[in-house]
Amino acid sequence: ETTAWIKKLLQYMFDHYYDRFRNIINNGMWLPTHPYIVNHWYQEIPGAGALSARDANSVNYAEGGWHFEYPYDPITQSDDPGRTVWGGTAKQPRNDVFGVLGSGIAWLELLQQMFGAGWLPVIGSEGGIWRIPDGANPVYQQDNRYPAYNSRSFAHGTVAMFDWITDNAPAWMFGITLWRIEDYYRYGDPIEALGLLSATRARLRNNIPAIPALGAAPPPYDPNATVVQQPTAEPPTAEPQPTQTQIPVPTATLAPPGPGPIHGSPTYHFVTLAPGVDSNWFFQSVFTRLYWQRFMPVMMPEIEFIDLLSYDSSLAVTVITTPQTGTMLQDQIRQRWNTVWIDAVSVNDAAELDRVFQLRFENGLRFA
Repeated sequence: ETTAWIKKLLQYMFDHYYDRFRNIINNGMWLPTHPYIVNHWYQEIPGAGALSARDANSVNYAEGGWHFEYPYDPITQSDDPGRTVWGGTAKQPRNDVFGVLGSGIAWLELLQQMFGAGWLPVIGSEGGIWRIPDGANPVYQQDNRYPAYNSRSFAHGTVAMFDWITDNAPAWMFGITLWRIEDYYRYGDPIEALGLLSATRARLRNNIPAIPALGAAPPPYDPNATVVQQPTAEPPTAEPQPTQTQIPVPTATLAPPGPGPIHGSPTYHFVTLAPGVDSNWFFQSVFTRLYWQRFMPVMMPEIEFIDLLSYDSSLAVTVITTPQTGTMLQDQIRQRWNTVWIDAVSVNDAAELDRVFQLRFENGLRFA
């Protein structure tokens, strides 16, 4: 689950790289999240109160009464009082980050508690209202406490989501990248949401002062604030500047970024796909799924993730390519991290990839 992963990652950084990580926080760190908000949004019926919700054919992005603050919105708080992104209630004892702000709040609260971090920028690097209605599935209602949506309300809700981020979200929430752009062009034509976005003038958030990345704690999230969480701290120049003692700067004596050499078995096993390889080949094939369930490798979307490993660990990377993509990705990894062992898999299509992993699965082999 998301919050368990965040806790484990930050606990590791706290235990092994406290000063080094604080230095990263203080030198441009920002947080990419994946805010898939499903149908956790609604627009009030005028005059009917905060628990009312318009149906899919009545919402209007240009009118007020929108709620995107899940799980802090009136519907969830009425159904399950006290729920936060950490869960903590009888109905949701674990985590609940399926909202615009969810993962961002979890990250920032833990970063403040463990490292004294303040207002770090949060960007939804993929997400939005998801899934997108189409001819096969014209209506979605993932959570039956909230209204179903169709292509029309999806369009109005998407525009309203961006306006809500500008007008009501905390200052640390910089925006969301919609996932995925090709899904907004069905059969060669843009879907209704893209047309409405194109016809709507984007709102800009202004007058956000610079906030120190360390030492300026954000207040707890308050969904009822008139202007949610606008920063009030002094600009960085008014804050005492960190000293070498407080935040040591990495020097040449530190171990290089990335893993060290393998002694026996690698500490970690990543799987990555070369550019141009269809991700569905791996995620929808029978034996690749069985292989993943047995060996549990980490899916690596970008090779820069290798830099996050410490030199006292080691890594093997299974690189899936095609004859057309060649060895460019393997070469890039070898040039930057010469201690990483490459497990190269070159196939022409999904069926061939499935056969490769069938042999591995049936013979109990992590690597060929």
